[in-house]
Amino acid sequence: MSTYFSPRLNLVVIGCLLLSLIGIALSSISLEHFAMVQLVDHSAESFCNINATFNCDAANLSRWSRVLGIPLASYGLAFYTSIFFLLLLAAADRLINRVKIIDVIFVLSVTACLVSIILFYISKVEVRSYCLVCIAMYLVNFALLVLSWFARSDASVHQRLRSGCLDLVHFVLTALGLENDVAVRSLAQAGLVSMLALGLLAYSLPEMLVVNVDQSQSDSAEHEPGSLQDWLAQPVMQISLDLSGSIMGDYAKGPLEAPIKVVEFADFECPACQKFFFDMEEILPLYSDQVQFVFKNYPLDMECNRFLTQPLHRNACFAATLVRCAGEQGKFWEMQRYLFRTGVHNSEQGATDPDDIRVTMERSYATLNLDPLAMRDCVQTQRYEEIIRKSVEQGTKLGVKGTPAIWVNGRQVRWPTAEKLQAIFEYVLAHPK
Repeated sequence: MSTYFSPRLNLVVIGCLLLSLIGIALSSISLEHFAMVQLVDHSAESFCNINATFNCDAANLSRWSRVLGIPLASYGLAFYTSIFFLLLLAAADRLINRVKIIDVIFVLSVTACLVSIILFYISKVEVRSYCLVCIAMYLVNFALLVLSWFARSDASVHQRLRSGCLDLVHFVLTALGLENDVAVRSLAQAGLVSMLALGLLAYSLPEMLVVNVDQSQSDSAEHEPGSLQDWLAQPVMQISLDLSGSIMGDYAKGPLEAPIKVVEFADFECPACQKFFFDMEEILPLYSDQVQFVFKNYPLDMECNRFLTQPLHRNACFAATLVRCAGEQGKFWEMQRYLFRTGVHNSEQGATDPDDIRVTMERSYATLNLDPLAMRDCVQTQRYEEIIRKSVEQGTKLGVKGTPAIWVNGRQVRWPTAEKLQAIFEYVLAHPK
């Protein structure tokens, strides 16, 4: 019987097609949630947050959610889509022996299963929480492995792996024009182009999803969140500030009489806060003495934030303390910039234990010419713990659910961007009280 159209092989191809579609759906769900919690709103919760053990947020907020700066879900999306198109192209071309395609998929599935085992181990040992969507993708990988193995009973595992690897290399070399195989050239070239396009899509998709999430939020409201109209529609809140200049008070830039007053609740382990910090560094000089900027702590860390129901950041409270301790030596803003520039969340790439990460942050003492003994004493005595907790409580009463949370002249700016803030600033200056 022809190796192209044997009933068993046809069933395997159909089954692999269905599994790849399931994988595409699961990785898309995971990628959308990654974009939400990592790039938009750290407080966003996934539908699969059941308890501390099964917690998709913990997985997507961990340092293991990216490899080489690309979300794991993007790799998954590229992997499943590649298999889907590989099977479609093979089905459309009778010159290709489908057994070769299945052997290639067998090799890819073995690799995916090994990666799944490693990621499951990391979830258990490092993250200490399991992502149900991720587990579903692991099951899809093992199902692909079983199905692709079921396609042939005439070869050993070693033979299947060897032939699959050789066929994969052969396809790549043919696509690059390094081997002349007329039978597979068009398929190999189409497959290579598809995979390169998928790789580019996987890299850029998280940012595209942020735009999509922002737009979906806009569609559900009368005004686009963060826009001038939306800001004007917000109620004016009375935010209690201590601008006495005391080290126990709130730190502020700009004159007290400035017509524009900005209050930010932020977390030093938050990528969105990091971006907002550098946006403000560019915006504030444009308005010189017309803006007063006040910083308040809102760490998404259960160590000092009792309003969290699940662990998010493990170093945010320590970072908040570190910045206030630097303030005793007149380096509050310098330490803040140091942490945002180096990235508290990025520092995890070199360490897995919170204590190791904190040692990394303490290297700032030498960089900023701080007295290390005074800094260590300040951190150990935890004399700012109560102030940070009060700031968290104040933010929670104001409705803070994620960071950065921004208020301009008492009105909250939802989904803040540099462009939206400048539009609000211009409006305030054009309509003086």
